[in-house]
Amino acid sequence: MLVGLPPTTAPCPHCGASVTSPDPNVVPASTPQDSVDDLLEEAPEVSASVQDDASLSEVFHPEELKAVTNKSNRSAILTSVIMLLLAGGIVIWLAIQWQNPEVDTKNLTTVNPPPVFEKNKVEQKNEEGKDWQKQAKQVLGDFLAARTTREKMQYVIPNKGVAEDLTSYFPEGEMTDTPLASFHFHDGHKKDHERGIFLMRYRRAAQGNTGEHFPPISSLETTTEQEAIPLIEAASRLDKARPSSPLLINAFFKKTKDGLKLDSSVFIQGKFRIFKAFTEYAQPGRSKIFRVIVSETFSHAHRDDDSHRVYQISDFSYPQDFVNLPIEVNSTVASILSPLNWRGANKPVSHRTATVELMWSDTFPSRLELKEFLCWEFIGVGGELGNAKPPLKAEGKTP
Repeated sequence: MLVGLPPTTAPCPHCGASVTSPDPNVVPASTPQDSVDDLLEEAPEVSASVQDDASLSEVFHPEELKAVTNKSNRSAILTSVIMLLLAGGIVIWLAIQWQNPEVDTKNLTTVNPPPVFEKNKVEQKNEEGKDWQKQAKQVLGDFLAARTTREKMQYVIPNKGVAEDLTSYFPEGEMTDTPLASFHFHDGHKKDHERGIFLMRYRRAAQGNTGEHFPPISSLETTTEQEAIPLIEAASRLDKARPSSPLLINAFFKKTKDGLKLDSSVFIQGKFRIFKAFTEYAQPGRSKIFRVIVSETFSHAHRDDDSHRVYQISDFSYPQDFVNLPIEVNSTVASILSPLNWRGANKPVSHRTATVELMWSDTFPSRLELKEFLCWEFIGVGGELGNAKPPLKAEGKTP
């Protein structure tokens, strides 16, 4: 420090503040030690060691001590804010854990994950569905491609009379003209699937025919059979119903020890519509087995006849093809059908599938009769001989 110079102003080498050197001609009012004591009283945050060391007055300028004090205050405030934020985050996190106790805080995974077996059960069900569809499609394709009765018998349920029907309706050496691609899978009922019964269907809607709108006009002589029918009119009559008739084929399959087997009887009944052909034209002494839908109905011809109940026998594939047959109330067949009785009872109309044998009587004129009630449902496919037993107490023998 230079002595004898006038007062000089210059920046401090430590803090950069402007400092003016004292005037040597002026006597200071207080000693350096008094200035240090006053500074320590204004800044009590400085450690006690500073108070004990009088040499600090030579090292720090008063402005430098104020800057140190301000930095200490800012550090304390910042530390407090950080601690408050950490405490708030911990409180929020603990609140979330309390509201969701199922969360595992260690592994951050649910303690009770969804059971795996449920997913496996669904997958297994889908696989089973695809499995029967694959087998049914293969069996039906082989049946349609077979050219002899012996070959077709390998893929069908061997019920009584099946071989004769196959020989009658499928000529030897010819493939079935119904395309496999036109059949579609039917979901069916869950209980049927559990019993090993599955279904594929072929459906062809009724087709329009312009000949129905522009038929040949018959003359009075032709109508009264005084003249022969012209060939064009005869052709129109023969072809009148053919193109407009719908076609529905039900291909039922039954799971056996040898795999899936086709019910060819239901297949033939739907494809050739033999129920309608059999019931519309009398064939005295002839009988045939059909898969049908049975329900009780009302007949004006027997409305005053207490000795009979009338039942409607409908083709399973074509419900519009049906016949109404009177059954004696005291007969065995009437006892079997009694659960379907609704006339005279407070119950709705009910329908059930069954396998029956219809017969044309030898009387003149021949009458269609219910020769035998074989079983409920279709024989070989859900229905077995002997399951159609009369109930212990017949229901409603009188209308």
